[in-house]
Amino acid sequence: MDDDGRDAIHPGMDHITTAVLKAANISTDMLPSLSKEDLRDLFPGPEHFLRRRTIWRLIHDEDKVMMVLTI
Repeated sequence: MDDDGRDAIHPGMDHITTAVLKAANISTDMLPSLSKEDLRDLFPGPEHFLRRRTIWRLIHDEDKVMMVLTI
């Protein structure tokens, strides 16, 4: 874990998110395959809305960057 509480295995994510993903055996490579429903199952309730949104944006912003780099 970095000094700011982020984890190197799941970059850009806090320790709670990382712990849940590790418990579910979800690697960084598997993140793009997660649907919104999957994220809702992993992080249920309104208290995790911002966490789900952050994960979704991290996954999809990364996809956009990769698409631009391959063009």
